[in-house]
Amino acid sequence: MLLGTISGVAKVEKSLPGNGFFNGHFQVAWTGNGYNQMNINILDAKLGGVDLSSGDEIAAFDGPICVGLVTSHFSSSSIITSQANGDSPGFTAGHSITIKFWDESNSREISMVDINNSNGQPYNPVYEVLGSAFVRLSAKVELTIHISADNKVYDGTTDAVVPAGSVIVNGLASGVDVNVMIANARFDTKNVGNGKLVTAAISITGTNAVYYAVNTIVTTIANVTAKAIAITADAKTKTYGDDDPLFTATVTSGSIAPGDFASGTLTREAGAGVGVYSIHKGSYTYGGNYNESYGPANLTITQLAVMITPVSGQTKVTGVADPVFVFLFSPALVSGDSFSGALSRQPGETVGNYSFTLGTLSAGSNYSLSIATAPQFSITAGTRAITVTVTILQSKIYGASDPVFTYSVSPALESGDSFTGALSRLSGENAGTYACTLGSLSAGAKYSIIFVPANFTIMAKPITVTAVVHTKTYNASTASTGIPTVSPALVGSDVAGFIQKFNNKLVGTSKILTPSGSVDDRNGGHNYQVVFVDVHGIINALAINGRITAENKEYDGNTKAIILTRSLTGVFSGDLVSYTGGTANFDTKDVG
Repeated sequence: MLLGTISGVAKVEKSLPGNGFFNGHFQVAWTGNGYNQMNINILDAKLGGVDLSSGDEIAAFDGPICVGLVTSHFSSSSIITSQANGDSPGFTAGHSITIKFWDESNSREISMVDINNSNGQPYNPVYEVLGSAFVRLSAKVELTIHISADNKVYDGTTDAVVPAGSVIVNGLASGVDVNVMIANARFDTKNVGNGKLVTAAISITGTNAVYYAVNTIVTTIANVTAKAIAITADAKTKTYGDDDPLFTATVTSGSIAPGDFASGTLTREAGAGVGVYSIHKGSYTYGGNYNESYGPANLTITQLAVMITPVSGQTKVTGVADPVFVFLFSPALVSGDSFSGALSRQPGETVGNYSFTLGTLSAGSNYSLSIATAPQFSITAGTRAITVTVTILQSKIYGASDPVFTYSVSPALESGDSFTGALSRLSGENAGTYACTLGSLSAGAKYSIIFVPANFTIMAKPITVTAVVHTKTYNASTASTGIPTVSPALVGSDVAGFIQKFNNKLVGTSKILTPSGSVDDRNGGHNYQVVFVDVHGIINALAINGRITAENKEYDGNTKAIILTRSLTGVFSGDLVSYTGGTANFDTKDVG
């Protein structure tokens, strides 16, 4: 003999066509007196915690075959079932018994009915020839829940708000104590858009919640609109001939969601000369999730200050015309620019020294010229003038020793005369141009030297800075502890200040490692011409720990547990990582 009960979840299904002896919803497959009958004795039958009523039906099935039913007196009735016999359909001994309800008042078929034994414990009876079973039957009523979500302004998250008053529940009887709980309402993505899908976690509580189950949660749509921000360019200044500074901007109204960054670049009004130029928005943007207004600013280009230094040793004898005055200047003019006009001097033709003046010398409106107070122009009583012209394009690489400076002489010295001493140059070892000077060069007292200078160039030393291969564990940054290599070696006490970074913080292989930085050479790094070489590195995923807590329960014969909370440790601030799903079990099914 089988002793059991049946319970489950209400589910509306399509009615079956009738071809048996009962003209209700269910149709028994066999007719007549049946064969090797088995009785299924119903101790009680409840739908949503309420007893079945007149007009309802209970049917027993073997797979798709209806092998018996009862239509009234559900708490004291028996379903008479028949074994298959020849051409007459029926049950097969050993097959599982399944039960279905017909809810006449709501015109729906309930196909998920739980079977319990007479003690209320879960039960899985099978068909037996001439057997019987005592069962308790129950089914839950399914609820269909409709939600609506509020529109929102973009905030960088997928969070959504489902107002409590917007929840519609279909299938819930009036007057029952069932509460619908809404949690974790989310848009499908954080980005701006109309008609975006919104989902939520739904649960039910209350004293009658045990009789109901959430069958369907109807999702909804809502809009995420762009967030208004004001972007204002930062004013910039540069000296004529310098590269443009990096144009930057500040968010002066509104705020940027965590994790959002600007892309693109600001541009400016065209022009290279001294003046004021408007800075434009260009492609600079925080993206389509923002409604951006832009406030411009200006780039101011100021004059380049150039110091004019007359060449020493310029002289003449009394009674002749002044020579063309020659000079050195620093820094160099911008490529394509040149001087016009000429230097002049204080008036006078008697023996003595005279200060140089700028005269009509000009490099144009993009330059501010000033002149050194020394040396001076000399008028002497008379000597033989010779011109010493420094050879042009003499140079060395930063860190190397100076070469011997060369020159030409016109006219040649008289036979037997010779030079003593050597040319020199302005002091300094940083990359740049340095005027060659007469130094200690002399042809003796009977010669006055007209000196034609040229610039000596110290060129930046070429070096190659190569990133080193680095593998690290994800740490939410692009930083790399690798130190790039430098080849060839730096000069003297110069110190390399190079670092390397991953191209982004994300996990992956073949990540680009890019070196950057400069040399501390007390010249802003300008003594070196740096070539940067990228390599590839690896960022491995960071292992994090998940933790759950479980709900206490009453002994129910199994180890299943209900998860109350989930948490993660080891996640970096600003990263969005969630812990969802999964199952939980007690270590044993026993009380403890």
